[in-house]
Amino acid sequence: MHWLIRDGFSDQGYLNLLTALERLGYEYTLVKCIAFDNYNYTDLEGNPLPDSLANKPVMVYGGQGLIDYAKHRGWYPGAYANENFNVSVWQEHWKDELLNNDSIIGTMGDITEPPYEHFFIRPLFDNKNFAGMLMHSDEYKSWRQKILAIPDDCYSTMNKDTLITIATIKHIIAEYRLFVVNGKVVTGSEYKRGGNVGYYEYLPTYILDYAQKVIDIWEPDQAYCLDIAEICKEDGTYDYKVIEVNCINGCGLYASDVHKYAHHLSTIND
Repeated sequence: MHWLIRDGFSDQGYLNLLTALERLGYEYTLVKCIAFDNYNYTDLEGNPLPDSLANKPVMVYGGQGLIDYAKHRGWYPGAYANENFNVSVWQEHWKDELLNNDSIIGTMGDITEPPYEHFFIRPLFDNKNFAGMLMHSDEYKSWRQKILAIPDDCYSTMNKDTLITIATIKHIIAEYRLFVVNGKVVTGSEYKRGGNVGYYEYLPTYILDYAQKVIDIWEPDQAYCLDIAEICKEDGTYDYKVIEVNCINGCGLYASDVHKYAHHLSTIND
């Protein structure tokens, strides 16, 4: 397996991944792209990536642009990304197991009046057009007007046709990121408790058991990132829900065991 890694990230998980690839003996190349040109990647010296990559297993790690480029070049496995990374598909398959199963879906142009005063908003697809966030209806209206005012000939990740989802705000106790390969959680970590970001390797058995439950119901791909929430219900009891699934080739690694991440993706079809 030859890895292509987008250059320029500085978080610890990314740096640990580079170290893990070296220790495990997997070849990798750091790559860069020309700004606003997702189909022009080179090595760090500016050399085009060789056509011979099409003749060997390739795995990428980086942003959405590199994931799209891997699909464009036809590298195998390349990146695990498809139309299943979509809130409406999650609603169809996971139903009440999805934290935001009450999501309302529409375009920026169509949703003029949010259905709630305070709400959670995110893109419909896992395309990183904007980060999911909590928002007030007045804030949304102002933000929406600014987006609709962007001229059509100006570059923007959002416009009136951008599909979004809006859901009620949930009381989340903790959030966990799990990496799933061939139907099993191979590593992961806690990344948030309450409103505080914090990365911890420990994964409670009840989170792993719940993850396997939803994995057995449906999976979006052979490999993916699965985010699970521990929540407090109105009666004071605890429960667990799927927050979202993301492309395993472009999400934060946090405190996950990157050696396991690299190994399982490198040997995914062995």
